[in-house]
Amino acid sequence: MTHLYSQSAWLIPLLPFISFLFLIALGKGNQLAGKLIGISSLFLTLVLSTLVLTERLDANATEYNHHFTWLTVGPYALQIGFEITNTIAFLLVVISAIGLLVYIYAADYLSNDERATVLFGYLSLLMFALLGLTIADNLFMFYVLWDIAGIAAWLLITFWVDRPLSHHRLATPTFMLIKLGDVCLLLAVVVLLFYMPDHSVNFTMIQNVFHGSGSVVTMKVAITATLLIIVAIASRTFQFPFYISTPAIAAAPLPVYALVFGGMMALPAIFLVIRMLPVMEVAASLSSIAIWFAIVTMLLSALLALGTKRASHTLIYLAMNQISFLLLGAITGAVQATVLYSSLFVFVQTILYLTYRYNSRWTKIAFVAAALSYMAIPPIAPFWTKSIILQQLWEEKPSLAMLAIVASSLTFIALVRLVRHIVAPPTSDTEALERRQEPVTATVQVISLVTILVIAAWTMMEMFGLQKVGAWLEVFQYQWQEWFVSPWQQPVVWINLVATVLACVVGFSWKRQTQAAQESNLVEVVVERQFYTKDILYYLLVWPYQKLGWLLITITLLLVLWYGKGLL
Repeated sequence: MTHLYSQSAWLIPLLPFISFLFLIALGKGNQLAGKLIGISSLFLTLVLSTLVLTERLDANATEYNHHFTWLTVGPYALQIGFEITNTIAFLLVVISAIGLLVYIYAADYLSNDERATVLFGYLSLLMFALLGLTIADNLFMFYVLWDIAGIAAWLLITFWVDRPLSHHRLATPTFMLIKLGDVCLLLAVVVLLFYMPDHSVNFTMIQNVFHGSGSVVTMKVAITATLLIIVAIASRTFQFPFYISTPAIAAAPLPVYALVFGGMMALPAIFLVIRMLPVMEVAASLSSIAIWFAIVTMLLSALLALGTKRASHTLIYLAMNQISFLLLGAITGAVQATVLYSSLFVFVQTILYLTYRYNSRWTKIAFVAAALSYMAIPPIAPFWTKSIILQQLWEEKPSLAMLAIVASSLTFIALVRLVRHIVAPPTSDTEALERRQEPVTATVQVISLVTILVIAAWTMMEMFGLQKVGAWLEVFQYQWQEWFVSPWQQPVVWINLVATVLACVVGFSWKRQTQAAQESNLVEVVVERQFYTKDILYYLLVWPYQKLGWLLITITLLLVLWYGKGLL
């Protein structure tokens, strides 16, 4: 079979990169040209991604891979290449579509900002990195684009750094946490490059070497690489204890944190877990630790979502909770279900961000539809894919599934309270200001309509075509879960459904306090301080080194004075 469009897949990330170069060259002003260049590049990217996906739907389609050696140093060779599989083609369409949606919204949202063209340039750089690492066929290329994505995210988060918002002071710590993860991923690349046969870090080679391998050397390498990869993923997805800088994202323009924390930055981390799952399975003990850290993050983010008074912070903590759940699904081997669930989650979370500040009928309907989809209430998608992940957790260890259900139910309470708050009209002037009443444009109306149509289409797909889609999304050696015939035959599904219904009841009966409320009890203060995690880390890590530094300086000065006195 010919790979006409797959051969041209390298153009998919190249188009946003060219757009980035043009937009940065334009600088301030030229908003019309910036909008046309940014939206046109993403539209062409979406068209080409759709053509690649259409080509993959052929029953005789085979994987396509192309690479060449970029740099050779002795026995080490660094390669640049790309590959197209069913899963990669599917993710390309998802990333391109959501990116285009955010671009269109940003063009309207920043219509009065003279630096809007610069923001479009940063968005294009982020899309280039996300699309590029999706098609990367080796870990070195994945790391380079992963690093670029982190830089682009930081540029977007600090876009309004000149404005007097208190959360901007967290922008630099956020960047440092992201860079910590990037350094760990680089070290993982170096470790694997040194020990892999032929010094190759090609993903297919990594799968073949580590899958089913049990040698001592491979075990040591797997443990080291897995530890570094876990830290990299935790820092990029704001897992415990890296979640302390999440409020910095709320200071960015709305389209930015809709894209950055709506799940787009989580997709590369989840895809990295899927790519490196053969390595992590060898180091099973460390993978178990990562699972429990994800559970802790789910519980903490649920409590934070319940305690915060800011709607934007509530949505951020909801995203943290579901990202942790997706990581659980990927680590435990529910690969296809995780890919499907994460794709719809990214769309739903983005819509929650883009519609919660508007008060028209269509935006409220879209927000409610996205909230129902987030809670996975049957028959709305992603009920079936979430059920598969829960069953996988149940088979791994029932306590994991129960804790995941408890944490998810707590976030559902926070979400239902937020839905009740958004749907109801403002009861005071301060509450109206909190929602930042903005003119409802045709753009938001269209996005709301698209939301309803996409959720409806996804629901029909999961109800009638989930088995075929799951089998089509074959990832490495991980096959579709054939045992999952009907979700109603699984006890964990009924437990989750009952917990979700109870969460909805509690959420409707528990009135949510707004940011305008001045009084805060002790529990709310603790939650707003994020359980004092940052303070604990400061006194455990930063404070001792500061005191040690002053002690060393004092000793040095005393020694200088002592010997200086002797010399005089």
